[in-house]
Amino acid sequence: MALIDRNFTYKRRIKVSTEDLALTKSGKKICTIRLGTAKVDGELMDLTDGRETLKIRIVSVKTEPYRQLTQEHAQWEGFSSVEELRKDLEKYYRRIDENQPVTIIRFDLVGT
Repeated sequence: MALIDRNFTYKRRIKVSTEDLALTKSGKKICTIRLGTAKVDGELMDLTDGRETLKIRIVSVKTEPYRQLTQEHAQWEGFSSVEELRKDLEKYYRRIDENQPVTIIRFDLVGT
């Protein structure tokens, strides 16, 4: 697969699945991983599934190759293993080249 480097900036909100929003609400999910190089325009953002919205504070934004995802990243995303995390990411992005950049956006839930 050809290496694709998507570049984008989140402004005001980050969209996630309903399941991911529920994991965030329960405290099991404290990051979202996106294919490509992402920036976040602001410290306070809305995390939304399109119906419900949670206020989050961005803790860190880091881009690294897909191959460097770790057990810690999996736990931040609410998974028990890197394999589960990769399977989930490939559900959204299909096959991902090991060298493609992914951006790990860590956050805290605000007002809980």
